[in-house]
Amino acid sequence: MMKFVFVGPNSPSSRVLVRDLIENNKISYVENPTIIKSDFVFSKLLKILYRTEFFANGVFASGLVFLLCSGRINRIVDTKYVYVYFHPWISTFLDVGFIDKIRKNNPNSLHVALFYDSKIMDCHNIKRIKQKYDLVAIHDSLEAEKNDIAFIHPVYSKRNINFDMYDEIYDLSFVGKAKDRFDILIAIYDYLEEAGLKCNFFIHGVPRKKRKYRKGIVYSNKEISIEEADEYIWTSKCLLDLKPYGTTALTSRHREAVLYNKKLLSNNETILSDKYYNNNMMQYFEKIEDIDISFWSKEKYNYQYEGDYKADNLLIEIQKKLSERAKNGR
Repeated sequence: MMKFVFVGPNSPSSRVLVRDLIENNKISYVENPTIIKSDFVFSKLLKILYRTEFFANGVFASGLVFLLCSGRINRIVDTKYVYVYFHPWISTFLDVGFIDKIRKNNPNSLHVALFYDSKIMDCHNIKRIKQKYDLVAIHDSLEAEKNDIAFIHPVYSKRNINFDMYDEIYDLSFVGKAKDRFDILIAIYDYLEEAGLKCNFFIHGVPRKKRKYRKGIVYSNKEISIEEADEYIWTSKCLLDLKPYGTTALTSRHREAVLYNKKLLSNNETILSDKYYNNNMMQYFEKIEDIDISFWSKEKYNYQYEGDYKADNLLIEIQKKLSERAKNGR
C-alpha cells in the first residue's frame, strides 16, 4: 500500500496540476509557508529545528507551523509513503537533512524529485540529486534522455463547471511569469493589437521600472489565483504558450487548450508533433511577423481529448517508475 505526500510551493499554478488528487484525498499536499521570504533565513531555521525535539516529532516550520502528513513522522512498517518534491524544496530538504530524518523514522519511505522543465532543473545539482533520491523525473522527454532520468508525462486538473456560459470576448490570453519572455510578450501583444485582435494578459514577476503598460495587460508581484486564471482561459478564443529559454517542454497553456478546447499559439515547435496538433487549432511561429492572423477565423475543431492529462496518471507513472528501478536494483 502506497500513500503519497506531495511537497510543493504555495503556488496556484502548481496546485492546479494535482487539484483532482487533493480534492479526492488521493494525496496529502504540503505547501511551504510564505512568511519568511529569505531562502537563507529559512534554511538556517530548518537546521535549528532539525536539531530539536520539536522537529524530531515531525513538526516542520517556516514562520508558520504545519504538520507534515497530518501528524508526526513515526516509524511506519505497513505503509509505504512516497514523498514527491517540487522546486525549490528538492535541494533544500537534502541540505538540512530532512529526507534522512524521514528515512530514519520510516525505512519504507521513497523519495521522488519531480522537475517541471530543464529551466528549473538547472537550479539544482542534478548529479547529487540522482544519488540521493529514489527517483528523479522531469516532464520533458528530451531532457530526461539527456540527463539519464525518468520522463513522466505532465498532468492537469480540469474544473468541472459549465464554462460555456463565458463569452469568448478576447482573441488571445496569457497568464504567467515573465521570466525571460517579457520582450516577446510585449511584441506579440503590440503586433496582434495593431492587427485588430484583442489581447488579455496577466504577467507577474516584472519589476515596476521595466513594465510597459498597455490597456490589456495586468501586472502583479504575485501569481494570479486559480479562479481568476480560469476566467482568462474561458473568455479567450486562443491561449499563448511561450517556451522559457532552453527547454522544449510545453507549458500548462497547451494542456489547458486541449482540455477546454481552445486554440493555441506557440513558439514551441514541439506542438507540431503533438498528438492533438491540428493547424486549425494550433499555430506554431518562429518569428512574430510569421503569425498568421487568419488563424483566428479558421473553423474550430474538437480535440477529442482522450484523458492523457488526468492527475491519476501521475501516481500511476510514479509507481511504475519506482517499481522498474527496484527490479533493476537501482
